[in-house]
Amino acid sequence: MLSARVDTLALFSPNEKFDELFVGHMPYMTVHYVLADLELGARAMEPEDRLERIRRAAVSLRDILTQSQLTEQRLGSIEELFVTIGGLRSCS
Repeated sequence: MLSARVDTLALFSPNEKFDELFVGHMPYMTVHYVLADLELGARAMEPEDRLERIRRAAVSLRDILTQSQLTEQRLGSIEELFVTIGGLRSCS
């Protein structure tokens, strides 16, 4: 599975600060969201198939929560992160 592969690459270190993140790796922070969105948007003719898609989406959504908790531990509050990003954009 794609999310497992991205997780095994260890692109993000638990002790990494925001300014130490490699910009090229940032899109991989959204893999769990994209997979959940795809699962929820896919057609399923049979109720059993739909339920399986919902279960897979739930796993990806739980992964997002875990990742966001780890991110918040590393970077401080999410609000501070957006203020920092906003400050970076206004400087350019």
